[in-house]
Amino acid sequence: MPHPAAVAHEAQAVDADSQVGARLSSAVMFAEIGAQLRERRESLNLRREEIERHTHIGAQYLFALEEGNFADLPSPVQTRGMLGHYATFLDLNVDELLLRFADVLQVRHREWHPLPPGATGKVQPAIPSNLSAWRGFVAADLFGIVVLALLAIFSVWGIERVMQTRSQLAAAQTPPSISDMLLSVTVPPTLPTAATPLFLDLGNVTATALSNLEPTATATFPAGVTVQLNLVALERTYLRVSVDGEVVFDGRVIPGTAYPFEARERIEILAGNGAALRVTFNQRDLGLLGAYAQVIQAIYTANGVFNPTATISPTPTITRTPSLTPSPTKSPYPSLTPTPP
Repeated sequence: MPHPAAVAHEAQAVDADSQVGARLSSAVMFAEIGAQLRERRESLNLRREEIERHTHIGAQYLFALEEGNFADLPSPVQTRGMLGHYATFLDLNVDELLLRFADVLQVRHREWHPLPPGATGKVQPAIPSNLSAWRGFVAADLFGIVVLALLAIFSVWGIERVMQTRSQLAAAQTPPSISDMLLSVTVPPTLPTAATPLFLDLGNVTATALSNLEPTATATFPAGVTVQLNLVALERTYLRVSVDGEVVFDGRVIPGTAYPFEARERIEILAGNGAALRVTFNQRDLGLLGAYAQVIQAIYTANGVFNPTATISPTPTITRTPSLTPSPTKSPYPSLTPTPP
C-alpha cells in the first residue's frame, strides 16, 4: 500500500499542473499590461515623444511596453524598472502592475523550462513497505526545508539586483505625475478677471496699456532686441504669433513645450484659450495668459502690454429734405357761383 503522505503529495502535484495549464501565456498577460498603459496614455491625450522627454525612457521601449513585446526590451530587471517609471508618470497603481509583471515572469519561466516527462502529475512508484512512517515524515520535512532555503536565497538575490538597478537609474530624474503637474499650476492674483472681448475689426483698433505690466529695469537683452516673450504650453490650444509684423507661428501648441520669441519693436499674439499658456514677458513671469476658454489678443512692446480694443465710428445724422409747398393752379372751368348784379 502506498504511504498516505506520498499520495497527498501526488494529488497536490496533479492539481498544480492543472492550474498551470489553465493559465494564459506570458505574451498574452504582458500584452494586457501594455494595453492598460496605452489606454491610460490615450485617455490623457499624450504622445510617446512627450512622455520620452519627461521620463527619459526611449520611445522604442515605450512602444514595446505597450505592445507587450519581450524581444525589443532589455533584461527583466531593467524592464521592471521602466514599467514602474512609466506607471508612476501615468498615475497608475504601480504595485499592482509590478505584481502582475512578476506573474508574467513566472509563467515565462515555466514556458522556457517545462517540467520533465516524469513530473507531469503521473503517479510515482509507491514507497517501499519496509520504509517506516517516521523516515517518510523526515524526508518530506527535509524537502520542504530545502525548498524554503532556495526561495530565501532567490529572494535575497532578487532584492540585490533590484537595488543595483535603482542605483543605475538614480541619475534619471523622476517625472512628476499628471495630477501633480495640474495641481502645481496656479493663477496669479494679478491676472484680470474681466473677459477680454474678441475683436473682429483688426484694421480699426486703438491700444490700451496695462499700467501694472511695465518691463523691469534690470532686464538684459541681446543687441537689437527690446521685447522678449516666452510662452509655456500647459494645454493644447490655437496660437498665432507675429514678430515685427511677420507671422512666425500659426497652429496648435504642444503641452509641456516652451515657445520663446524676440523682437525689435513688438510681438502680437492671438490665443484661443488663455488658461493654456503661461507668459514670461521681458524676463518677468506674468502667470497665465487669461481665463479658461478665453480668447486673448495682446501686443507686447518695450513700453508694456497692450490689448487692442475696437473703435466704433459715429453714426451719421440724417438730414431731412425740405418738402415742396404746392402752388395754386387755375381751374379751366368757369365758376358756378352767381355774380351779384
